[in-house]
Amino acid sequence: MTWILTSLLLLPAAAPTPEMAEARLRAEISVTEDYVRLEDVAEIHCDNADRARRLGSVEVAVAPPPGQPINLHLAQIKQALARRHFRVASIRFSGHQSVTVARLEPTTTATEESSSGAQAWEETITAMIEGHVEEFSGWPKEQLDVQVDTGRADDHLATHRPERWEILVPDQWRLGTQSLTLEIAQEPRPLRFVVVVTIERRRQVVVAKRRILRGTRLRESDVESRWLRVARDDNVLLTDIKQTIDTEARRVIEAGQPLRQTDLRRRPLVFRGSPVSVTIQQGGVALQMIGIAKEDGALGEWIEVENPTTRQLLDSKVRVIGFQKALWPDPRALLQATPDAYSSSTNGR
Repeated sequence: MTWILTSLLLLPAAAPTPEMAEARLRAEISVTEDYVRLEDVAEIHCDNADRARRLGSVEVAVAPPPGQPINLHLAQIKQALARRHFRVASIRFSGHQSVTVARLEPTTTATEESSSGAQAWEETITAMIEGHVEEFSGWPKEQLDVQVDTGRADDHLATHRPERWEILVPDQWRLGTQSLTLEIAQEPRPLRFVVVVTIERRRQVVVAKRRILRGTRLRESDVESRWLRVARDDNVLLTDIKQTIDTEARRVIEAGQPLRQTDLRRRPLVFRGSPVSVTIQQGGVALQMIGIAKEDGALGEWIEVENPTTRQLLDSKVRVIGFQKALWPDPRALLQATPDAYSSSTNGR
């Protein structure tokens, strides 16, 4: 038996050559996006569809502003491809040596047009209702805040553009939220939608400019006047900054919060336990005495006073009418009592 020995020479396999691609540059293009891609400026031909797609998606330049076209040269395109690690030698470029790139103004899509039309109808309906409320509600225009939710009605109006439609309004408007009917004439029967209207009143009220702590004496710089929405008639809100003169906070008032009468109290002229001067008038006789205040009292308020001699309360409360600093070393409030207090001031209870 004869053996035939052969030797094999193993050579390294050559790297596969990437498929050649051709990019045929256009003369000019217009784009709407922020970046220019290779597929925008050139027609790409390649047997490998995936490679053609990847080449086409490469961003080769930033789009210019509208109205300011630029010339994008072939060398710039090759540099952009090289920066993204594409083998430029495997791409054959043909056509023009530069491309004029312009950017178009953004256009309105059909969806945007529909949305814009619906918004226009909503504004029309809102204006009609606001006008009717202002005319027939009896409230001043500057005090009204009318909010209208047209729901699906404006979309239907924008799409179908009916020739006739109407809103059924109430005989009398009221504050708060109410539902109206928008009726669109069509065959065989009218189409109805619900429109929700919310009416609130705006009033010029006093609000805190900063956080005010309990017991703080209010100054004019602590408050300001603003127009705010009021859902219902609220007669306890302060409407004049002068209403805060000689007052102090009963509780903590946050910045921006409207002030109510219950938030403030008149700053006391008389404090519990302090001596007061009491004048008791009966006919042409006036009796003056020194008493002890049994509670705090502001100007104009009525408080209980004790006769320091008998340790008895006067038969009636006395009214704080002023303040005196000259007659005693310590200032004492001036109070005035009714004639009923006369007996207790002399005889006690």
